Amino acid sequence: LVTSDAAPQLHFAVSGREIMRLGKAEADKGLRSAADQAHLSQTGPALYAPLPLGDEAAMGILLLAAYSGEEWREEDEPVAQAFAKACSIAFQEMHERSQLQQGVEETQQENARLQEESERLQADRMNVETRLEQTEQEWRNERQRAEGLASLVKDQDAAAAAPVALPEG
Repeated sequence: LVTSDAAPQLHFAVSGREIMRLGKAEADKGLRSAADQAHLSQTGPALYAPLPLGDEAAMGILLLAAYSGEEWREEDEPVAQAFAKACSIAFQEMHERSQLQQGVEETQQENARLQEESERLQADRMNVETRLEQTEQEWRNERQRAEGLASLVKDQDAAAAAPVALPEG
């Protein structure tokens, strides 16, 4: 993290998304913590190039000539900007791939959930069909029984309505 107290010029460059070169003295004073984080024993001259990431937080590439100690030249700036742009494109593509991968994973999870739901509904439908067949068979059995009873009652009514022959005599 570059603070305005530690490296005011670089902080201004990061905030304003400007390319900036810092000489060895300025870099030594303001970028010691960055060099420490990179496990560098010294800082050396620095060249900062912002990453063009649209409205994202201000970020950039900080190049340190820690070992050569050579000052960055004005001719180095377009190369640093081109490198920063290439990095920015790569970061954006990585971000887009990550979002696409997340979308694929979410779609796969939803597909698995829907498949499970479909299998559950199919099992439920099979159970309903089985119960319906059983109920239809029970209904047919009861209908046959009712028809048999109705026939028996009819036969008994017919027998009861028939004239009874009385014995003579």
